[in-house]
Amino acid sequence: MLPAFTVIYLALSFFVVKALELTSVWKPPGWLVLTVVAAGYFGLIGLWWLLKLTVDPFLDGGLSEAARNADTAMQYGGFRQLETSYLIVFGLCLAVSLIMGIWDVWVWTVGGAAILCFLYCLVRKGRDLIPQPALPTPLPPVQPAVPAKPGEEVVPAPSGDTVPHQFTWTYWTEPLVGRAVQVSATVQLSQSEYDERHAEPRVPRVAEWGAYVSQGRGPTLDSLSDELRRYSTQHRLSSLHEVALALSFAQGAISYAPDEESTRQPEYPKYPVETVHDENGDCEDKSILAAAALKQLGYDVLLFNLPHHIALGVAFEDIPGDYEVFNAKRYYCCEATAEGSWIGYRPKWWRAKPDPIPIP
Repeated sequence: MLPAFTVIYLALSFFVVKALELTSVWKPPGWLVLTVVAAGYFGLIGLWWLLKLTVDPFLDGGLSEAARNADTAMQYGGFRQLETSYLIVFGLCLAVSLIMGIWDVWVWTVGGAAILCFLYCLVRKGRDLIPQPALPTPLPPVQPAVPAKPGEEVVPAPSGDTVPHQFTWTYWTEPLVGRAVQVSATVQLSQSEYDERHAEPRVPRVAEWGAYVSQGRGPTLDSLSDELRRYSTQHRLSSLHEVALALSFAQGAISYAPDEESTRQPEYPKYPVETVHDENGDCEDKSILAAAALKQLGYDVLLFNLPHHIALGVAFEDIPGDYEVFNAKRYYCCEATAEGSWIGYRPKWWRAKPDPIPIP
């Protein structure tokens, strides 16, 4: 990022200074011009670091991410026209200098620094590559099992009982600045897994609903997690943004429906495969689904029990936002029902201290 900034700054400074000299607005000696330009250069760098320390946390790392994306593009040659634009800028600077007959120290300073930056980018490209973000290691996949008769061995279910479910939802990459993208994924739902889970009795105690997360593992959740990880790898998401991606799936891809409407029962927590099959659910269904997908992706999660509401928490070491401490870890609040809610966002009505529901 620094070479690109240096080239742009020097080019703009050159034209501004020369425009002031031609219009007789300002004709300082050469040493003063270089001093002012150098002071402005280091002043802007200091301002950048100040914004990074003060404003960046409120933008969820948006400034740092933009700088990293630009630097990654330079290293990987993603913006090949960037190097061409450097040459065009250098050529314009030298051409204007030649026409105007201005061959002073200032011109050689600008041209020399620009050429050095260009050579630096050219040599650096393809070397010292930025590695893939260190995402957690997913849990091993689980194969469904066909119930066996007494005395018989349990055998894996046939792989041909899957039904594709297509989902499209909005993934808010930077909700504070209104930045979002549309994401599509095809989840392979196992019909035998759904039939087995749907036939199981419901766990009555809310404090034991973590079992829906741990026991909700299966081929359907594997398929969903694979789709999320594939998108994360393709778009080089950090762990923070991958958590936001999984959270946005529960928020936007799954419609909100109270248990009274979807199941005709006052309280009916669903396993993840049931929520994917129905493509709807209420607060506990969405939270269980998001927690199970994140657990499968390798994240440390739990559920939060609030008055008449269920949410989830994801463990991070130190990020902006609200969190609850459980077992000496910070579990950041995550709301699975409100579309666009970011990690660490606590709604205004979420004032009571939640009871953690650990995942067995």
